[in-house]
Amino acid sequence: MRYLTLFSVLLVGAGLATATTAALSYFTRYSMFDALYGEIDSTLYLRITAMSSFEKAAVACGIAAVLIGLSLTVARSIGARRSSNA
Repeated sequence: MRYLTLFSVLLVGAGLATATTAALSYFTRYSMFDALYGEIDSTLYLRITAMSSFEKAAVACGIAAVLIGLSLTVARSIGARRSSNA
């Protein structure tokens, strides 16, 4: 059962890293063009600062990995309690 703990920790870590990296890349790009809001066309500004589908998928998959990792941790701890009480 040690592998389940390791797997859940890896899922949480990888999910946090993926979601954070994608969100930071979006906010970095957004902040670079934020000062140009009044100087360029609004449709071009919205197209440049829009979150790409890859970033959206990375954030969603990262959050899903974190939730799966946390649920595995909770399930393992509940299972360990039940087996020790029996």
